[in-house]
Order: sequence, then structure tokens, then C-alpha cells
Amino acid sequence: IIDHMPEGLDASIRVTVTVSPDASVFRANSNTIKLVLANLVENALVYSRAESQVRVNIERAEDKRGMGGADLLKIRIEDKGRGIPEDFIQRIFRPFVRLHDDITDGSGLGLTLVRTLVELHGGSIFIRSEENNGTTVHVTIPEMAKAEEPSVLI
Repeated sequence: IIDHMPEGLDASIRVTVTVSPDASVFRANSNTIKLVLANLVENALVYSRAESQVRVNIERAEDKRGMGGADLLKIRIEDKGRGIPEDFIQRIFRPFVRLHDDITDGSGLGLTLVRTLVELHGGSIFIRSEENNGTTVHVTIPEMAKAEEPSVLI
């Protein structure tokens, strides 16, 4: 995913990825994981200062939600960008909603797609952000049934 980011974003220099050893193979729809990560990492790069780092952390966790005992893939993406005003966070997932039209072109569908894919996979997504101090996106996706092929994350 990092290798396919637009060149001007310097993803190979700016993005640090940490994958816990027990999360390197996880049963999930690999296309879903790729699209979710690509969109969220690109957003973090675009809306951060050019010299700032973006951290991606991926780990496996026990599902304590009482939803069948499958493990969870927990993805956290942190940036030190402009942040999102608190009153805007709930609207950011709606179609065609854009916050910073002055920074980049776009349709306002990226986060709508991300949320839809995560929820179709039985997962959840939430954002914590502080204006002018960065954003952290948390994604949790349950592991698919053992009959599925595992996705290799690293």
C-alpha cells in the first residue's frame, strides 16, 4: 500500500508501520483491508504537514464483545495534521462531505466507503481528533471463519 501512494506524499519516508507478529496473518477479505488502509493512510499523509510522520499500528486482540469468539484485527492510524473539529467528526462519514477543500481534490466518498467496508466486514471505525493537533483513526475488524483464506499483512 505504501509503495502505491502518490509520489509527492513521500509515504515511504513518512509512514511507520508496526504489525504485531501474531497479526501478520489474519483471515479477512484482503481487498477490504487494502482499500481501508490505503484510504486512511493517504488521508493522514494529505492532511498532515509535509515533514510529519504517520504511524500505523496493527495488532491482533481477543474479541471480548461476545460476538462468537473470533479474534479482532485492530488498526490504528495516527497523524499530527490539521485535525477535525469535534462537531464535524460524525458528519465526516457521510457521502460528499469534505472538510478541507483547499488541500486536495476529491469526491467526499473515501471515508464513506471505508466505513461501509468496515461495517460490512462486521467491524467498527471511530475517529479521535483535536483541531490543529492531529487525528487517530481506530478500525476493528473481526477475523473471518477458518474456512476463508488468510490475508498476509506483511
